[in-house]
Amino acid sequence: MHRFNPPYKGFYDVNSRKGKSATKEFNVSFYDNYDSILDDNLVDIVDVCVPTFLHKKVVIKVLKTGKNVLCEKPIALGLKDADDIINEAEKAKGKFMVTHNHRFQVENVMCKEVADSGKLGKILSCSSYRLGIRPDWSEGNWMNDPKLSGGAATDFILHDIDFCNWIGGKPIMVTAQGIRSKTGAWDYMDILINYDSGIKGFVEGGWMCKGEFPFTQEVRILGDKGTIDWISRAEKNIEKRAQAASRVAVYLEGQSVRYPEIQKKILMRSR
Repeated sequence: MHRFNPPYKGFYDVNSRKGKSATKEFNVSFYDNYDSILDDNLVDIVDVCVPTFLHKKVVIKVLKTGKNVLCEKPIALGLKDADDIINEAEKAKGKFMVTHNHRFQVENVMCKEVADSGKLGKILSCSSYRLGIRPDWSEGNWMNDPKLSGGAATDFILHDIDFCNWIGGKPIMVTAQGIRSKTGAWDYMDILINYDSGIKGFVEGGWMCKGEFPFTQEVRILGDKGTIDWISRAEKNIEKRAQAASRVAVYLEGQSVRYPEIQKKILMRSR
């Protein structure tokens, strides 16, 4: 959200040290509890960044105040909680949105724009891959507890499913297979998606890679007249992906490889 430079009012975090550190960075207030955020009439939008298992409780409480709510993905751990949130959002005065942030990532936006432009011809397939090592930075290691995060399937691979949905449209059939890690979660998966548009979606992802395996993202959109390909490889730590080596290329029938304006944006971003 920082890319759009909204006026921040303040932060709340159960870890006051981290919360106060963020307030210094943005020069805003630190709230002692999140009820005080809800009571502040100057707050228009609440971005709910709590661990996934707390989404339903916090989101519904904020929606009942009439404030607008951004909920970090995924919407919830299960369908029942997701439906409860949706039902409350439909009644609420404020607006509700799940922040699938990769729809705003500059490389993904360019891939979508090129696909929509018709330059690739009829879109035949969308492939999205996301591979990395197990996360080790979450507070209390909650991300590695499938009862709290859902594992890679809901916390990690979800980005790639959403991107394929963005390109493909409405899924009509899904086939998936996966590997359970020692935590019991589906932490590595291959997914095939058929869309009502006729586009095929191919997703591979997981965080079961070992050692120094770099955080890797790849998108490939295949058309009957061309292909756009994006690949990004960072250090093993996903938090350093802003410094990743990233390349987008467009391959059109009968033409030399093209590197669109996205390359300039990537270079400018890295400076």
